[in-house]
Amino acid sequence: AISVEGTLAGAVGGLLVALISVAAVDWMWFEAVFSWPLALTVAACAFAGSYLESIAGSWNRKRGSVVPNGVLNFFNTAVGALLFYYAAVACRFFRGTP
Repeated sequence: AISVEGTLAGAVGGLLVALISVAAVDWMWFEAVFSWPLALTVAACAFAGSYLESIAGSWNRKRGSVVPNGVLNFFNTAVGALLFYYAAVACRFFRGTP
């Protein structure tokens, strides 16, 4: 079952990870400007991956077929990463993008 508490926890967790990761990358590359659009894009993609994994897990349990949690976690990560890649290309977050 998908709960409000779990959905909010996924959104807050995605935002925290996004803020920390964007700040760490900025610090690693000695950039002085924190990229809010990049952080919000990472957070949105992380939340979308988490939410879609919840839907897939709920659907999986209702169907009676057992998919291991490791597979669902891989699905979550892959979906979030692909969504971010497409968003980053569309928003031209990558340097050197025409």
